[in-house]
Amino acid sequence: MFTWWSLYRSVPYEGTLEELSQNGRFSEVTTVADVTNEPQQGAEQAGNRAASEEEPRSRISMRRITMITKGVSHLILLATCLGLAGVSVVWGSDGGPNVGEKAPDFRLPYATHETIVYDPQKGISLSQYRGKIVVLAFYPADWSPGCTTEVCTLRDSFRDLDKLGAVILGISGDYVFSHHEWAKHHGLTFPLLSDHDHTVAKAYASYMGPPLGYNKRTIYVIDGQGIVRYRDLEFKHDDPTDYEMVRKVIEKLKSSQS
Repeated sequence: MFTWWSLYRSVPYEGTLEELSQNGRFSEVTTVADVTNEPQQGAEQAGNRAASEEEPRSRISMRRITMITKGVSHLILLATCLGLAGVSVVWGSDGGPNVGEKAPDFRLPYATHETIVYDPQKGISLSQYRGKIVVLAFYPADWSPGCTTEVCTLRDSFRDLDKLGAVILGISGDYVFSHHEWAKHHGLTFPLLSDHDHTVAKAYASYMGPPLGYNKRTIYVIDGQGIVRYRDLEFKHDDPTDYEMVRKVIEKLKSSQS
């Protein structure tokens, strides 16, 4: 399905290291550096001699772009403009599991700050965590300011997850290569799953439809039997009370299991 977001994230980009830094662009795949020697005009007169210098210039060719730091905010602005212009923006319907219902199982490739697992068959499944409390954290995009705040707050607020018998699984449409670099950069202690076609997000009412085409920011807390015990489809990355509520639910579930 065509979306503005899929078009925006797949545009090839070519530029100098300085240009890339200024534009805040990142790649989910290994970058290819083509070093070329370009003659630099400008001669020095020293008697009858003219000297020319050649300065190597590094250029990076981006095949696909996983994330553009300001891309999310730009697309939200685009959606707002389209809405004002009378163009329908589909945000997705509430078709996810309700509290008390069984959470749909899935298996997805993932990355941590240490490793990348690209093969979906070797990926993480929800069912492998039976007996544990699972926090599913759907979010729009790696490297974006709001999502960075969210994952770092989850990292810092739930350092005692092992004692609580719980795990966090972050889920977005980004590739595992981007997940790996982002997790390394911020020292994230939980895996990030790659739901590139948003199949899982759609099953959990956590997908923004065209023209945006990326995950909503939502939270699900699932007990050891695979039953949804809490969900927040309007989770806010900058609201401490939202994180506190998740903790209270986890602590209550842990207490009931003891």
